[in-house]
Amino acid sequence: MLGGLGLPPAGALVIDDFRSGVATAPGLTQRAVGKRVAGDSALAGVLGGGRRLGVAAARLRIAAHDAVSSGVVPEAGRLNYASTEGADGRVELNYDANGRGLNTNWRAERGLAVEVADADAAAVPYTVTLVLADGEGRSTSATQTVTRAGPHRIEFRLSNLRSLDLGRIRSLTIVVDPGEAGDLQLKGIQTLAGGATSP
Repeated sequence: MLGGLGLPPAGALVIDDFRSGVATAPGLTQRAVGKRVAGDSALAGVLGGGRRLGVAAARLRIAAHDAVSSGVVPEAGRLNYASTEGADGRVELNYDANGRGLNTNWRAERGLAVEVADADAAAVPYTVTLVLADGEGRSTSATQTVTRAGPHRIEFRLSNLRSLDLGRIRSLTIVVDPGEAGDLQLKGIQTLAGGATSP
């Protein structure tokens, strides 16, 4: 898979640049229906210093053969997700400062962007879901569907999440759900600083 490294735009807050990892690199493989989770702490380039990576298998056509896997590749600045021909799964990323809460103020941010470095034809259509929770225990989510292969930038407007206190964001979760047998790579997650949203 290919995709340029790129840099976050000026003023953007980096949530994860996928350039560090221990337990989440090289990653996890799930060979049965269900989910595996690994966590890292004290990471550079990660909001709150901690990342929890989960890889889940929803369906495995041949139990002894099919699997889904995901892991961080720090030297490339990538999160990889791969599935065998008969496997259908998803990858989940959670950021909450290892349970302490991010306690970050996003009132000046206009949104959040998930950068997909590449996605193969089997991965599409795939969904990307953002789940945010605030310090009052309220949570909300938004989902977008991507219908084309290749690099893509998914943007979520925070103005659409009116039920949250954006001044006290406690946790952030990203769930990417590719199609059966799909492979994809993420190259970064960051906020969108002030200004007009790209079309």
